Amino acid sequence: MTGPTHPAMTLPRPRTSKRHTPPYCEIKGNWWYHRPYLGKGKFGPRVRLCLAESTDAEVWEQYRKIRRAPVNTLAQLLDAFTSSGQFKQRAPATQNSYRKCAERIKSHTNSKGLRFGDADAKAITPGTIRKYLDLRPPVAGNREVALLSVAYGWAYERDIVQANPAKGVRKATEKPRTLYVTDDAYEAIRTKAINKGALHVAAAMEIAYLCRARLSEVLALTERDCTSQGLHLKRLKGSDTHIIAWSDRLHAALDMARRYGNANVASIHLFRTRRGHRLQVSSLQSAWQRLEAPFRFHDIKAKGVSDFDGDRRLAAGHRTESAAAIYDRALKTVPATR
Repeated sequence: MTGPTHPAMTLPRPRTSKRHTPPYCEIKGNWWYHRPYLGKGKFGPRVRLCLAESTDAEVWEQYRKIRRAPVNTLAQLLDAFTSSGQFKQRAPATQNSYRKCAERIKSHTNSKGLRFGDADAKAITPGTIRKYLDLRPPVAGNREVALLSVAYGWAYERDIVQANPAKGVRKATEKPRTLYVTDDAYEAIRTKAINKGALHVAAAMEIAYLCRARLSEVLALTERDCTSQGLHLKRLKGSDTHIIAWSDRLHAALDMARRYGNANVASIHLFRTRRGHRLQVSSLQSAWQRLEAPFRFHDIKAKGVSDFDGDRRLAAGHRTESAAAIYDRALKTVPATR
């Protein structure tokens, strides 16, 4: 005999995006479920929370219960941090970088075949992290230790651990990058991008060069940033925001960026997908790798700074001469001794 019809089976499914419910929660049948996000577009198994007709407050209560899982291992600590609200407040590019670092840390094995992620989070000392850093390439190791410091700092403030073992660990010495992209090398890759139909890559190269900008700053540009005075470039990582004065070359680069998107789809983004969404850094980087360029995309900013005829610190938006010097890679011409 069929029982009474449940309200959740007769009413339209609630639009959870308009409800103040926890992230990655949804209604399936008669129940609310949570699917933990694992990164890279992957989700963990569904965890049942409560009945579908539960209030938002009840959903949150059950969500918080399952999120209070014990933090014993380093992997659990990193997972707890990357699921936190503090983590989600960071820029998407930073989140993506942190997730990659977390996976490398968790999967690292020592000479005995033991995974670093399985280590007791409370037993890790500065010496432990020093030994780990000594085994890693300088750049990757420094990024990973930076994540450990942030994650342990987050856990320390919540009484999950009693100390931050990464604090005070001296980072490995990184050799500054010295490659200067010549005009011929730059133009060869830009032309190759145009010939292959990758107008978004060619346009991004031009804007990165002309504005001395990072790729993430370029892709964040919108139509609102095109002012009568110039292009409003919002710099990241503490650099000064600038308005870059218009030039014919800069106008041409923006027009090229617009041609890549679908003209029939309205969008505020200068760099957009065929559906009008903002183009992601990972998408452009994939297109960049297919060009097999002999230099990194970020080297284009250094070329822009090096080629600038004037105050290079101002050109790059840096607040110190030492920061600007990192990007000034052009060889200086000095007179011979008389």
